[in-house]
Amino acid sequence: SISSKVSGRIAKIYVREGQRVRKGDVIAEIERLQYEITLKQQKSELEIANRALDLSEAKYSDAMKGVEIKLKTIKKAEAELRDKKATFENMKNVLHNKTELYRAGGISKTEYESVKTQYTTLLTNYEVARSDLEIQQVGYRDIDITTSGYGVPSSEAEKIKILKIINTKIERAELESAKARVKQAESSLLSTQLILSETYIRSPLTGVVAVRGMETGEMVREDSVIATVMDISRIYVSINLGEREIKRITKGQKVVFTVDAFPEKKFTAVIDTVTPVLDSKTRTFEV
Repeated sequence: SISSKVSGRIAKIYVREGQRVRKGDVIAEIERLQYEITLKQQKSELEIANRALDLSEAKYSDAMKGVEIKLKTIKKAEAELRDKKATFENMKNVLHNKTELYRAGGISKTEYESVKTQYTTLLTNYEVARSDLEIQQVGYRDIDITTSGYGVPSSEAEKIKILKIINTKIERAELESAKARVKQAESSLLSTQLILSETYIRSPLTGVVAVRGMETGEMVREDSVIATVMDISRIYVSINLGEREIKRITKGQKVVFTVDAFPEKKFTAVIDTVTPVLDSKTRTFEV
């Protein structure tokens, strides 16, 4: 009994009763339009998902490059801070010396005030550089590594690797989400393609169409029998033998027999099964 794995209306039936068919021959075809429309929509959705994935990959790549740039910016800020600190420390010593000279009357008040102004300016520059470095280091400190659940590695290369991970979380999450959407779209597309292939109802065996159960235009459900195909290339013949005759019968034994429909023709066969239970009414065994 041949049925359909998909529901729909029969577009065409290709066989009639009594027709011989081979395994794989198309028996009937289910209307495909709705599935073809769905397939086109899903192809578009897959294309959109792939473009979104490309965008997410680009954003993730830019984020990774951004981390490298930020690390270089931090190193530059550290160098500037060291330079400004050294300049400030030097001016601090100069101010100390000028203060002693001013108290001893060695320099004028104007010169002393000028030195104090330079000192204040350099102190401000130093403080600004230190604040700028602290701002730049947010997300790149050892405490940021530990609060993210990692241990601070001794290797600089390993540390940079962890810093890239913790500073690209959002972009990496978007990338994984985009990959998941692509896989989902691919699965939906594959499912529809499989359904489309199932709209061609094929004979599972070589044989003869015994019954055509449905006609073109009828609605098919999963339990609908479209046609019945019988394989009569090999058949079983059942005969009943009495108690005396059964003694001469064994499994695998070759036999020759005739049938009423072809009285002049002899058929050959092999004993497959001898029923071990005696029919109490007829006193025979089925062979």
